[in-house]
Amino acid sequence: MDFVDLESKLPSLGVFSISDKNGIRSYKYKGSVFLTLNFSKQRICLRLPAVEQSVFVDYASGDIWKVPNQWGNYGWTLFSINRLEWEVIQEATIVAMEYVVNRKLQKKLK
Repeated sequence: MDFVDLESKLPSLGVFSISDKNGIRSYKYKGSVFLTLNFSKQRICLRLPAVEQSVFVDYASGDIWKVPNQWGNYGWTLFSINRLEWEVIQEATIVAMEYVVNRKLQKKLK
């Protein structure tokens, strides 16, 4: 799968903003990034809740891994898109989208 395929299959991103910088496309919800596409490395980076992060890493540890610095402890997870099934990427993307939207709503309610 390439990035054109990936982006065409993402859910409607009407409420999300998109920015491009140095070959990396970032998707944000109200200023919070939840997904980045790295074109040169053929991978995506998603912000996931801790439990879901460990589930995805355990599922395919060679193709899914925590970002290897402090960012990984905040849920940032890397996915090699050219070696994973679309269903795995789609599920992880939905989890990341819901996570960032829910965090923003929870902050607003406080």
